[in-house]
Amino acid sequence: MIRFSQFSLRRGAKVLLEGADALVNPGERVGLIGANGSGKSSLFSVLRGELHADKGDAEFPAHWRVAHVVQEIPALDRPALEYAIDGDRTLRILERKLSQAARENDGNRIGEMHAALGDAGAYTVRSRAEQLLIGLGFTNDELETPVLLFHGDHDRTVPVSISDHFARERRDIVTYVRVPGARHVGSWNVDPTRYDKALREFLAGAAAR
Repeated sequence: MIRFSQFSLRRGAKVLLEGADALVNPGERVGLIGANGSGKSSLFSVLRGELHADKGDAEFPAHWRVAHVVQEIPALDRPALEYAIDGDRTLRILERKLSQAARENDGNRIGEMHAALGDAGAYTVRSRAEQLLIGLGFTNDELETPVLLFHGDHDRTVPVSISDHFARERRDIVTYVRVPGARHVGSWNVDPTRYDKALREFLAGAAAR
């Protein structure tokens, strides 16, 4: 079970939770709702071990594994499909171990790693990742293009309207994806250097107007 006992959490001077008690039993499905900045993400960060309670306790069994989806994705020049596969950390670790065994010409270890990769679903992961991304609205052509921009509608630092406008103005270099019903947008293209130059010129022009 997940248990919060007299749990208090602050971010800077802001009190997010104070003296809270809660219990989530195995098998229960719980949704957490609240206004922006009320502490939802911070609470999950506590469960992932990234933050710690200022007072009280947050406990759950040590053998449990936590799966989560990040709210913000960094700008990368890594293809969207490979980025999706990166989410399977066990698989990526096994791939690195296989590469190391190959460099060392360790036949026994190579065999072990191939067997482990098979058990981990390595030979179907690409098709599974493709199905996932296509289900989110990607086209086949977009699966191999780099992830360059991804942010939420409520990100006031880089308003979504800028992404919308830039995508319309430079269709020659930007493939634009908006996932229906989602509060995020993404831009992908095949030439990060050209994209970066065009984006800087576009933003400079927008600022001048």
